[in-house]
Amino acid sequence: HGSVLCGGVSQAVLHSLMLKCVALVNTSLSEGMCAAILEAMCLGVPVLARRNPGNAAIVKHEQTGLLFNTPSEFKQAALRLITDSDLPHFLAKQAKQVVFEMHSIDRERRTYLDLTQSMLQKHSLNT
Repeated sequence: HGSVLCGGVSQAVLHSLMLKCVALVNTSLSEGMCAAILEAMCLGVPVLARRNPGNAAIVKHEQTGLLFNTPSEFKQAALRLITDSDLPHFLAKQAKQVVFEMHSIDRERRTYLDLTQSMLQKHSLNT
């Protein structure tokens, strides 16, 4: 086990590398809607992420990934992923399901369409 830091790569190469990982690690102190986390979840790669509002909005601790606050918590979570053979599969399966239910392209399209229609209705009521 080890970690790899690489420069810019194509999405196909990135996904093939992610599929070889024990987990995707996100250590950001602050984050919005992290695409890398969503991609890992979609690919079935377990996620180990620092607890911040953006990450916590996507990753549900011990359901769809593991969240940590401190280096000690990170170490404990990483060890759990390596030593508990059932945990990575459980987290990946749950995460993949959530991504397909909550973050699919069709869902995004419907959400933007609903938002646009709502804005147009409000605009027509105000004119």
